[in-house]
Amino acid sequence: MTALLRVISPVVISVVVIIIPPRGCT
Repeated sequence: MTALLRVISPVVISVVVIIIPPRGCT
């Protein structure tokens, strides 16, 4: 479970970083 979290966390963070800025601008 911890290993899975280590793999998913960076992906989730990168997706959030990509998705949030456009919504913040609008």
